[in-house]
Amino acid sequence: MGPYCCWNSGCMLHGNRNPAEFESFRDDPCNGLESSSKLVSQYARGLILCLGAMQRAPIIQSLYLQTYLARQFEGFFGTTPSIYREIVAPMFKAYWKRTLANSTVFCTGVSYTTRQFELANGSPNGTRKLLSAMRFCMGVKLPYETMAWLEH
Repeated sequence: MGPYCCWNSGCMLHGNRNPAEFESFRDDPCNGLESSSKLVSQYARGLILCLGAMQRAPIIQSLYLQTYLARQFEGFFGTTPSIYREIVAPMFKAYWKRTLANSTVFCTGVSYTTRQFELANGSPNGTRKLLSAMRFCMGVKLPYETMAWLEH
């Protein structure tokens, strides 16, 4: 893992820590590589566990978890839109297509709900619009902060 990768990972992980610690990391990105690598590993493991929970949770809980994941991925893949477009966005769209085919939790008609998939254009904003539309189609309310993010 070269300095560029170390610095990007460290920037994300150390950004909310002690400012002096962050500046030290910024100045020497490979200093403490072992602890940085461990933090990246823990962060990745947490996201993978969230993805599994998203698949297994009841649909409304999954929607709430997906809003959390979408916010994380929006920041994490902000500098690599092709990864977001080709991997992340299709994952959300596939979940909702499968859910629509196998569930009766939607309050809107199938044709209306299906048209909402067009909102998922491969961008973080498209994912936000898709999740917002699915929330509307199910007629559920989410916590204020989540609703504000969806309507942003």
